[in-house]
Amino acid sequence: MSIKKHATLIFTSSIVQSLMNFISGVLLTRIIGAEGRGVLQKIDASIGLLSFFTTLKAPIGLVFFTANKKIAIEKLLGMAILIISMSTIACIILFQLLLVIGGIGFLLPLHYHGLFFIIYLFALFIVTQSELFSSSFLTGGKYFEKFFQNQISSSIARLIILSVAFLTTLYLGISFSLKQGLLLHLFVVFILFLISFYFYISVYKIKPSFNISYKNDIKPFGTYSIISSLSLFMNFINKSADIWIVDYYSGTIQLGLYAVAVNLSSIIGSVPSIFRELLIPYFASGDQKKNLENLTFFSRINFTLLSILLVLLLFLSNYMIPVLYGVAFQESILPFQILLFGTLLNGSSILFSAYNYGTSKPKLNLYSNLIGVLITLILDFILIPKYGITGAAIASSIAYAISAIFIFCSIIIIQKLPFHNYFFLDKNDIRTIKNYLIDRYRQNGI
Repeated sequence: MSIKKHATLIFTSSIVQSLMNFISGVLLTRIIGAEGRGVLQKIDASIGLLSFFTTLKAPIGLVFFTANKKIAIEKLLGMAILIISMSTIACIILFQLLLVIGGIGFLLPLHYHGLFFIIYLFALFIVTQSELFSSSFLTGGKYFEKFFQNQISSSIARLIILSVAFLTTLYLGISFSLKQGLLLHLFVVFILFLISFYFYISVYKIKPSFNISYKNDIKPFGTYSIISSLSLFMNFINKSADIWIVDYYSGTIQLGLYAVAVNLSSIIGSVPSIFRELLIPYFASGDQKKNLENLTFFSRINFTLLSILLVLLLFLSNYMIPVLYGVAFQESILPFQILLFGTLLNGSSILFSAYNYGTSKPKLNLYSNLIGVLITLILDFILIPKYGITGAAIASSIAYAISAIFIFCSIIIIQKLPFHNYFFLDKNDIRTIKNYLIDRYRQNGI
């Protein structure tokens, strides 16, 4: 299947998937409340942090080397099993160390350091990483039909489970405690892992090989993954530093209000993230001319869609948040509106960073994200103590903007790509899309 057919699949499935995930997010927040949303946001951020230190974000290496076939798939599977096993052991050791030195509060919200929350964090980390590894093989192998069947199936399962839970609170008067709400979320994530693993084994009927060469397998995989991991780590800190700082200065409830703004603004980020999953394997296996053609075309589609979404969400935000989440989340509106502009710029840069990853230039993304981190940390400590979650939103948006400008300049100056319209669809693009959709319409005999 061609990249255009895969892109068509993305458009149709991502709309459905994004809608279902959005509703699921609202239902989960309704079930666990602002406090629970704040606790879960901190735990999710800690899981992201742990993944960098224990797995070195190996899934992106799996995507890259599965796509270009420079390492046998059996060996990649063997390395994936070893990485998950070692990351599990590393987490156990790290938790023990933090308990001894009294540093577990770095991973968990204030006043939530009990054994339940430690075990919960560990269990959610293992399940989340296992699901991510499974889906990486589908993406790297360009099994996008299976990948998006997996995504849609997961979204449906999440929506059904959370809908049933929410209806029990609404009509049966059954309320979830904080711990019960978190366990419900863990159950949902486990189901998503089972779905992802099912689609993985439906494609890859192979046994792992542990006959791995350091020179031919571990060294190239490790070099690429480590550099990519550092870049993604800086991007993660750029997006997540405010979570720790808001929790420290403003408390868990304010963090929950900010989490709603962050998660809602991520609606915009879902569009380029899906394009990135599509394009990295093609960039890794394509020639420069074709890569430039794909980057230019999909970047214009991406930015145009993001701009339309931004205008729509800005218009709806004053009504959407109170209606969906309740009047208790009124304070989330202004941070959400501010974050939309930063997310637009960050989302526009994601495809350019995908080009760098796919063409073995992850260092360029590392430099861009490092700049973003420095700006985020400086502005967070200046603005959050004084302006709370609104200050956090301002700091993040400024950092996103500067980081996006750098990544775009890296493409034009260092990668030496021509400077032209990467942002808005032109008449030729619209004609191309229109003709392709008409052809697909006729081929399907509708």
